Amino acid sequence: MCIVDLFGQAGCLYEAHNIIKNMPVKPNASTWTAVLNACRIHNNLELGEKVAQIIFEMKPSNSTLYKLLADLYAILGRWDDYVNVSLMTLQDCLKHFFEDKQLSHLHSEGAANK
Repeated sequence: MCIVDLFGQAGCLYEAHNIIKNMPVKPNASTWTAVLNACRIHNNLELGEKVAQIIFEMKPSNSTLYKLLADLYAILGRWDDYVNVSLMTLQDCLKHFFEDKQLSHLHSEGAANK
């Protein structure tokens, strides 16, 4: 991932993308996130949206994905898209919050019944 991040930080976004696509192993979400972060830094919406979709398919509950994509939209003044991604982030957080509450409630109920 380090070389991908270096290329991305230097603004060589498509080179970083090509390195990932030609890796002998399947890249993980963290590797793709380095490219998305570089897209945010260099205001590249076209590649950023493609990379975000790849990350979303790999790891739908990736809060970093939502944050970087929302930041990219805000930088470019795409406020409707910013709001939509921010709402997706909120929905994902609430989903996990209630799942955690339900699991802890079930766990405490089980302990009480012993």
